Amino acid sequence: MSDLKKLQLDRDKINSSMESFSENIKIKNIEEKGLTTLYTIEIDNTELKLSFYFNTNGTTTINPNVGIPATRELGTKIAEHVKTHAVFSLANDKRIEYSTIDINEEKLSLLLEYIKEVLEFDIVIEERTAYQKTFIITSQKHGDKFNINRYTNGKTHFQGKPLKIYNEIYPLLCQLINENDIFKLNEDLYSITINKNDIKDELSHKLPIAGSHLNDTIKKMLTGSITLKKIDIDLDDYSSFVFGALRALEAFIKDILFKKGIQVKNINSFVDVFFEDKRRGTFEMTTECELQINCQKTRNALVECFKYYSNQRHGLFHADSVVSMSRLIESRSEADEIINNVLNIIERSYCEIL
Repeated sequence: MSDLKKLQLDRDKINSSMESFSENIKIKNIEEKGLTTLYTIEIDNTELKLSFYFNTNGTTTINPNVGIPATRELGTKIAEHVKTHAVFSLANDKRIEYSTIDINEEKLSLLLEYIKEVLEFDIVIEERTAYQKTFIITSQKHGDKFNINRYTNGKTHFQGKPLKIYNEIYPLLCQLINENDIFKLNEDLYSITINKNDIKDELSHKLPIAGSHLNDTIKKMLTGSITLKKIDIDLDDYSSFVFGALRALEAFIKDILFKKGIQVKNINSFVDVFFEDKRRGTFEMTTECELQINCQKTRNALVECFKYYSNQRHGLFHADSVVSMSRLIESRSEADEIINNVLNIIERSYCEIL
């Protein structure tokens, strides 16, 4: 079982990767005891058990040698499948070491508030020297840790593995740093050279009308996703590629609403603006917001944007990170399609409400 020890798994993806082993597999029960989670699984009328031990250093150990001996061979095959499909987007030997002077105190406060309130990660502050303050960000659920070091000379240094926490903060980080640093960050991480003109050309090509009217925040988030889209790398999960695009679509919706006098009250959702009519199978806008907007074209465009955003964010963003709801994007083509669709929806919607 040595190959199943201390694995760097994305724990949000354990259920979905397990269910992708076979269309006949069913998770019957999940029992949590301290750091151990015991799964009872049924496949082709055979019931078996798998044990997952969540080590305090962030790694996970899978034990298929539980339950009756006759099912352990099948359990090992499922464990091996989880091992290869519930991985993070990047290899374990990668590490973020990025410094910038672009983040002032106001931007840093915004980033830390987002990490704590929206992503719901824990933050501990350490005064390490007279010149350095370190914000230690942790996720107990994922066993992940990431540091943000702030220096009195105005420099901010990001440090840690590009795992769950980094993947979640990357879209906002793209908002706060300059465009060239978005390219440099990914060049250093992936050990490649990025053609910056290709990124800019694609953004202009996909957004011929909307592009010149979008604010810099939205454009930088889209740049972050398009940059990843251009990187030729094979991964087991491309979820991190689409985070920026979907966050940009979220920001686009909020920006249009704000211009119409509507401020989204709940930072984690659009519950005050949209709702799902499950009987009709449609998304609708609240009557109060419709009256405030007073434009059918704008209303329809926003509902279309929200429908796509809601359908795609399901199981991807931290707010939905109930393990059983987690989702993998296993193919490069699916990630590219989502990014392209976001760009097309933004362009089409903007043209509709001009």
